[in-house]
Amino acid sequence: MTIPIHPTRRLLVPGDRQSTITFAVEHLTKKIKQGLEVRPFFCLALSGGSTPKAIYQGLAKEKGALDWRRVKLFFSDERTVPPTHEESNYRMAIESGLKELPIPKEQIYRMEGELPPLEAAERYDQLLKRELKGNPLDFVMLGMGPDGHTASLFPYSEGLKDLSHLSIANYVKEKNTFRLSLSFLAINQARSIVVYVLGKEKASILTAVFTPPDDPMRFPIQAVGTKECPALFIADTAAAEALDPMADSTALKREDLNLQKIKKAKEIFERFRTDMKDDRDEAGAIQAFDFCFELAWKVMKFYLEEQGVETGSPKDVFRKAAVEKLIRDPELWFVFQKKRVDEGI
Repeated sequence: MTIPIHPTRRLLVPGDRQSTITFAVEHLTKKIKQGLEVRPFFCLALSGGSTPKAIYQGLAKEKGALDWRRVKLFFSDERTVPPTHEESNYRMAIESGLKELPIPKEQIYRMEGELPPLEAAERYDQLLKRELKGNPLDFVMLGMGPDGHTASLFPYSEGLKDLSHLSIANYVKEKNTFRLSLSFLAINQARSIVVYVLGKEKASILTAVFTPPDDPMRFPIQAVGTKECPALFIADTAAAEALDPMADSTALKREDLNLQKIKKAKEIFERFRTDMKDDRDEAGAIQAFDFCFELAWKVMKFYLEEQGVETGSPKDVFRKAAVEKLIRDPELWFVFQKKRVDEGI
């Protein structure tokens, strides 16, 4: 699938729902391990919702995978309810499996939804400054609502304008209540920003978010991510199905195959290969690979079979194997494209 290019957001589609959740757990675990190699603690901001719940359940199975005692948990948003309330994001996260991990209780920093909203937001703002000591969060988990909101940053709400606090109390008119939320300032300072989008019901909003022009007051999620740290959208095939595989103007068209187009596509690929040590660039490599998948799969299948890679497996597994080869051989993608043109595929 061809994925539209955007300077502050990228899209990765690992497969169906279960494949995507499995990938999300592996991706987060890998990020935590990498962070702990260079920093004493890993500061992770959790999200509410059904998808993060499944991820938390997956993380509970990784109890021995890393030193969880060096992980600090924060929250991207919270409802104005006590921690024991059934709608509490804190309660959901803990009961979904995180209580099984050996994270010290004093390193789990919940938003105090039982307090008056403005007081709770101020207290969390000060807590973040105290615990982070001027450093960014290492990883922020986010979801996306059908209206394009993320965390508790809802369309046209006043909280979208606050760029001076890390934590805010945002009044949501449609729900006639306040919500506690990280601000865009806190989110966009993070070392990694990941938005999880699963299910067919998210297909139309995901397409809207990747369709220019941006309007972050209407779709707040469009304000997430920077050129230095693009937000990575991890979506399943159901959520991404509405994206036109050949919609991007830089994609190769079957009716217009020429070396100039191949050169342009190769430049796009190289743009995302600047540093393969970072997962964001690995995601970019997958994006670049997707540009040619629909038209060049026959050539790739031929090459991979020659290399002993099983290609009778599902497309997503095949793609992963091919991407691994692309990462090792930056010229391989260009060879694929030239061979495709030469053979008229």
